[in-house]
Amino acid sequence: MDMLLVQGLINPAVIDIFSGFIEQHNNIDTVSSVQVAVRFAINNEQSRRHKNLTLKEFWELRDLMYTRKGGLYYGAMQLLSYDSGYSQKIHRFADFNAGRYASRNAALQILLAKLLKKKLSLDGDLLNYDTNGEPKLQKSNTGEYLPKDR
Repeated sequence: MDMLLVQGLINPAVIDIFSGFIEQHNNIDTVSSVQVAVRFAINNEQSRRHKNLTLKEFWELRDLMYTRKGGLYYGAMQLLSYDSGYSQKIHRFADFNAGRYASRNAALQILLAKLLKKKLSLDGDLLNYDTNGEPKLQKSNTGEYLPKDR
């Protein structure tokens, strides 16, 4: 891409127009040692700068996220910025390792297991997943006891 720019074969404005499209089709959607969602960092930067990022800025942001500084900066921001509804921020750290709302889900599983006197998976996950990480239609053992969708 840079070679096309240097040789004048493509206008930089054209690349910037398609930068969001190009980034949307990048299959690597979490990066850094703390697995920060790239979309989160991009949205944060676009909001902070009050403009869409250019393709060059997307790449620079991704590069920054692979550094210790960038990974910790965006990782901490992602961990502490979502509305969890927890009474104490400490519960977010379990979410960091297991996924958002895992603490809440595990608490629900413990409560259901006690109320129903059933053995449930206390893993904080209410769904079963296939090998591609997509939710299965088959309910988890916790999901069998949750209210049905109306």
